[in-house]
Amino acid sequence: MPACRKRRGRDLHCWRILPEGRYVVQSADHLRAPFTAQQATEHEVRRWELFAETAPEERSETFLTLAEAIEKFDIEFDDHWD
Repeated sequence: MPACRKRRGRDLHCWRILPEGRYVVQSADHLRAPFTAQQATEHEVRRWELFAETAPEERSETFLTLAEAIEKFDIEFDDHWD
């Protein structure tokens, strides 16, 4: 179940891990308008390549709620976005 949230010009790629029902943020992308179809496709390809390389729950800690997963991601990676 991918879900995105706009924050500081980035889309967060979140997943619900089944059967546990826990949540994890896999990655974040920057894609600002105006953008081309090619740029959008490249972002999508990178997202799925990352997913194929390592399962999201192996890459990051999982949480009971989506809000907790996003909060943890923001704390861990906020300094990379300034």
